[in-house]
Amino acid sequence: MSTDNPVLAAVEAGLPNSQKPRRGWFRRNWLWFVPTLLLAMMLLCVVGFFGFIECNACTLCNSDLYKKAMQKVMADTKVQNAVGQPLTLVKWPLPYYSDTETDLEIYCDLNGPKGVAKMHVRVRKNVGNTELKVKLPGNTELTFDLSDGKNVAAPYQQPKAGNKKSQPNGPPPEVDLDVPDDAAPASGR
Repeated sequence: MSTDNPVLAAVEAGLPNSQKPRRGWFRRNWLWFVPTLLLAMMLLCVVGFFGFIECNACTLCNSDLYKKAMQKVMADTKVQNAVGQPLTLVKWPLPYYSDTETDLEIYCDLNGPKGVAKMHVRVRKNVGNTELKVKLPGNTELTFDLSDGKNVAAPYQQPKAGNKKSQPNGPPPEVDLDVPDDAAPASGR
């Protein structure tokens, strides 16, 4: 018998058991269903967020440029003295990985037993040089050159000979245009 509504309780009291209106599933179970649904949605969002972080870090760690930069950084004695060994990638704040037509960049933090170093790798594809900067604790910055004859990133592709536009050798030609005076009447009116 329903005690929420006295009128409904009076109506239900007069009806036989087979004719009593039955409450719906949601009305009977909403108290556990709604919090469980909200908790499941929050859990899905958290798992998706951390999955994105892990996927981003895996993409970065699998790149040849990152592997080459880490070998160079780990082999340097100044970095070993300042940060210690072993160095690991810090996943938060998120590492930054950008690959465009002209540049390839990686920004990330490296964690060691003695502190955190910031690593910035930049490849200029059209120039062909690869520069690695490591900022150590105490604002000491080390610069390395990673270009050893072969590019880690795809080299800049020159346009094919058939699609090449001719470049003039001299200065552009001068153009002398007649400009009408403001006082002159407009033609045709």
